[in-house]
Amino acid sequence: MYSNTKVIERPVLSDVRPIRVADFVVNIATSGRPELLRRTLESLKECEEPVGYRETVVVENGPRGGAEAVVRAARSWLNVRY
Repeated sequence: MYSNTKVIERPVLSDVRPIRVADFVVNIATSGRPELLRRTLESLKECEEPVGYRETVVVENGPRGGAEAVVRAARSWLNVRY
């Protein structure tokens, strides 16, 4: 019908190989909005950790504005560093 149409065949279940997931880090850049950062970290706490999750790193992108204190408070319930 169309000359550019391609037929995609789905693999048979036995042809599928397990995927190796590399470790990964969640990076968050923030500046001057500690309450938003706190809410963001709390939402991450509620998520199911995917395979390969290593840690969350928060970087203050500008003058210090309270992010370090938020991260310090979150360390008891999230693998996070400043």
